Amino acid sequence: VGAGETARDVGDEPLLLARRSGCPVYVGPDRAAAAHALLAEHPECDLILCDDGLQHYRLRRAVEIAVIDRRGLMNGWPLPAGPLREAASRLASVDALVLNGTALAPVQEQGVPAFTMHLAGQRFQRLGASGQRGRARNTDVARGYQCGAH
Repeated sequence: VGAGETARDVGDEPLLLARRSGCPVYVGPDRAAAAHALLAEHPECDLILCDDGLQHYRLRRAVEIAVIDRRGLMNGWPLPAGPLREAASRLASVDALVLNGTALAPVQEQGVPAFTMHLAGQRFQRLGASGQRGRARNTDVARGYQCGAH
């Protein structure tokens, strides 16, 4: 994600991550190729976090962490019948589960530690209007405001 790129170019989430973290962010459907490109430009990098990286087996990894939100595994089926990219049994082989908010551990696998996290919004920002920030009113969510979590 370059300095002049927009959400239309690279997506809103990668742009937000790049701006807030100050770390290099690479985007691409081939996670292994993106990781190689990142390391070629930033050899000092010793940690790579990948969104949806578990199913990319060509991507070498030292640790696997699965993050589960309050929706859990929903119907528990992989695509196309459900929301999962792999079978729920895959969670038994990860190194840790991170449960976001009110999420419950979907499996009680022995040896897979579970940790909780809670995101808390601290400000609202009007979407499509750069730089406009302020206190939100009850009606602001309906008008296109998004809560920014840190």
